[in-house]
Amino acid sequence: MLSGSLSTRLLLASAILALVVVIAVFALLRGNAALDDATDKRADARMDLALVNEVEKDLLDLETGVRGFVITGDERFLQPWQQARRRLPRDLAALPRHLNDPGDNRGLVASLTRASMEYLRGYTQAVVAAARRGRPQAASNATTAAGKRRVDRIRRIVDALAAGESAQVARLSSIADERVHEGNVLGIGVLVGAPALIVLFTVYLVHSIAAPIRHVGRAADALASGDATARAPQEGVREVAALGTSFNRMAATIAQNRAVMAAHNRELDRATREAERANQAKSEFISRMSHELRTPLNAILGFTKLLGLDELDDEQRECVDQVMRAGRHLVQLVDEVLDIARIEAGELRISLEPIAASELIGETVALVAPLAEQRSIALVTTLADGTYVLADRQRLKQILLNLLSNAIKYNRAGGEVRVAVDLDESRRVAIAVSDTGAGILPEKLSQLFVPFERLGAEQSGTDGTGLGLALSRRLAESMGSTLEVQSAPGQGSTFTITLAAVPAPELPEEHEEEAAVSIIGDRKILYIEDNLDSLRLIERLLARYTKVTVLPAMQGSIGLELAREHLPDLVLLDLHLPDLAGDEVLIRLKAEPATREIPVIVLSADASPGQIRRQREAGAAAYVTKPIDVQKLLAVIEHCLSGTSAQWPIALRRALPARPARES
Repeated sequence: MLSGSLSTRLLLASAILALVVVIAVFALLRGNAALDDATDKRADARMDLALVNEVEKDLLDLETGVRGFVITGDERFLQPWQQARRRLPRDLAALPRHLNDPGDNRGLVASLTRASMEYLRGYTQAVVAAARRGRPQAASNATTAAGKRRVDRIRRIVDALAAGESAQVARLSSIADERVHEGNVLGIGVLVGAPALIVLFTVYLVHSIAAPIRHVGRAADALASGDATARAPQEGVREVAALGTSFNRMAATIAQNRAVMAAHNRELDRATREAERANQAKSEFISRMSHELRTPLNAILGFTKLLGLDELDDEQRECVDQVMRAGRHLVQLVDEVLDIARIEAGELRISLEPIAASELIGETVALVAPLAEQRSIALVTTLADGTYVLADRQRLKQILLNLLSNAIKYNRAGGEVRVAVDLDESRRVAIAVSDTGAGILPEKLSQLFVPFERLGAEQSGTDGTGLGLALSRRLAESMGSTLEVQSAPGQGSTFTITLAAVPAPELPEEHEEEAAVSIIGDRKILYIEDNLDSLRLIERLLARYTKVTVLPAMQGSIGLELAREHLPDLVLLDLHLPDLAGDEVLIRLKAEPATREIPVIVLSADASPGQIRRQREAGAAAYVTKPIDVQKLLAVIEHCLSGTSAQWPIALRRALPARPARES
């Protein structure tokens, strides 16, 4: 087997094949040249032989003509003589040009030429002249004796020359036949040897290149199928063996990478599980904190609301209002924390619809007008009537309330707040809220939307949580809009929310309906609640309706027994009970035929979206979060007891008071 690299072997094999072809071509060319030379010489020899025959014919014509003229005296016999006399010198002169053997034959040609010319001039012409002078006897004697001798000598020379040329023709013919045979043998050898070399070279390529490459291909298929142990044999020429070595290194690297990736995946799975546990813990913490905060706030705000319905003097009224403001501030803080948690978890529900920008801004400005009046802040609006934006009405109003309340709180006394609406060429609506406050330092702008970051305002005595702007930007982004800020120290700040403009919708006609909340007829309401303060709040709230009977139950099992026994018109259900979970009580109520149709309102401090969704899917007619909004709860109870769902949206919407501006 050859040694060296693949390129060296290929070059060597190609060189051998090319050498064979060159030798074959050279041999063929040489054979053809020899054949052509032998053919030319044979042709010359044949030409020379033909000229010898012509000379012999000329001599015969000379002899015949002279003999006939001498015997008969007839001049006509001299015509062949005359013709031969003219041809003979020419034919004799042509003989040397076609000689193939310049040795002996040239001497014979010279002898033939001398003898023939002597015979022509020294004999035939003399005989013809004697015959013409009237001496025919002398001429006859000359033709019979001397002429015969001369002709016999010339014929001997001619025969020798003809024999030599014939031998030369035979020899040259033999050489030509040998050259043809050699050419045929060489051609057959090339025709057989070249394919044999090609076959041998192909076998060599298959054995040294193709087979090892096929092995590498099979190993690659096995590796692609997941077999990390697949390896290729290191065989064949150096390059192919190097290919197998490289493949094996690659396979080893892939196996190592797979092992590392598997370890990373395990680590990622572990981190994912930890993140899920942390997220679950966060959700549980937020849910529990919401419940733990909302439960006492429910009693605080509920009883404060009931207290505010009584006759109070001014000092008492001020104390009640202060308690309500503090309680609402805590509720607001809990709501904002929950909103941020919902946004981070992707659980915040956004309902995008065409909103009249000017109308919503007017409603929002009206809500903050009392606060502005207290601080002598002028509210100036530049609105574009007929401009509609694509947004969630509640969330956009929440953002505007936050921006306006901040613009008032952090403004200077007697300052100004401007609200402007602008529609650009790209069909984007920009709502800008500007103030004339102290402004924000450039280096602090990046911290403005960080939760709980108040930029030192906590030392100014201005109320706020530090969550409003962070929540507003995230709400804006969840609606596909942006919230940006521009500020200059000593000149004020401008917050701009940019939304998509949409055409005005075709609004259906609404019919005015009575907004009063009333519970008509004798009703039995079962309230399952383990918190005594919450229980007493609902009892006192519903005690204002003389025909409503409240059945209290502080355990889930007792509540189920009372439901089966009394079949109440409505069930109010708390989720955190000492014996049975509230969702289990709900499932059992909906599972029993006798209680399946009783509407259930869940009253819970757990305001997480997942909990609300699960209870509604389990069959709850409504879900009201604590602390309870009294008017909202009464509207929900009325809806469930009346069963008139057509009146529910308007009744509930009008029963709800305007939501106070959120602080930051």
